[in-house]
Amino acid sequence: MSNYTEYYKKLVTEIAINSNDPNTKVGCLITDQDNKLLSTGYNSYPENCRDFTWEKNDDLDNKLLYVCHAEMNAIIKSKKDVTNGILYSTLFPCNECAKIIIQSGLKKVYYINIKDNKIQTKASKRMLDEVGIEYIQLN
Repeated sequence: MSNYTEYYKKLVTEIAINSNDPNTKVGCLITDQDNKLLSTGYNSYPENCRDFTWEKNDDLDNKLLYVCHAEMNAIIKSKKDVTNGILYSTLFPCNECAKIIIQSGLKKVYYINIKDNKIQTKASKRMLDEVGIEYIQLN
């Protein structure tokens, strides 16, 4: 693991602490191809929206309906073009974030943890494989 990779692995873990989600704290950062930091993000509600709920329910009070994922926040908040960049995340991107990663032109994903048993993870891997975006788990 390069010095940059090791440093960004530690930094993305620190970024995750900013999330208000009591159960799933996810941090993300994006660098350009020269390892210069472009943007950071963590899972949160949209700006200026209150915290609706942090529970997973089968009704309107379900956090999954409201939360912006860390990857989305990092991509949207970048003031620079992320094309050909590298994304670091504490959690493997879900299928919705994979679509955003592909559309933004990122070329590589480093992640720490993964929920392998989820259908969203399988769909994400399928899409990333299809377009040739490399994903690497950090130990």
